[in-house]
Amino acid sequence: MSPTNRGRSLTERQRTAWRQLGKLLTARRAEIDPRYVNRKKFCEERRVTYKVIQDIEGARRTNFSPEMLAALEAAYDLEPDAITEATEAGPVESLRTRIRFSEISTPDGTLLVPDVPANMTEEEKAVVRESAARLAWDIVRLRQESQDGVSELPDNT
Repeated sequence: MSPTNRGRSLTERQRTAWRQLGKLLTARRAEIDPRYVNRKKFCEERRVTYKVIQDIEGARRTNFSPEMLAALEAAYDLEPDAITEATEAGPVESLRTRIRFSEISTPDGTLLVPDVPANMTEEEKAVVRESAARLAWDIVRLRQESQDGVSELPDNT
């Protein structure tokens, strides 16, 4: 079955973009958690309908509401509008993903901040953690924009 967009036939480029999106989303599930190779497990834990996941990953349909797209982006840990951008831009090689805290922290949630002096007060450590978290988010955002061709990291980073 060929995907359609709200009753209109898609161009070949759009069909290819949706098929590529499906492949990227399928890979993204396992990237988030290896257990999510199992689509049912992903759906249960991420609270999305199996049929919807089956439809988007299989490029069976494209007429998802804005609310559903937002829910899918949240389930796959994607930036807002990442799905729309990927399908409108044509086939893409990657999706804009949200940073997961585990990328900058230990399994127990401790923020990874190198070279913090051992004699810092708890208040000072809290300030460092907060600043490091903000910086990490800024770096990820700038890196993503750079990958999208929008900007580059500033020289003072």
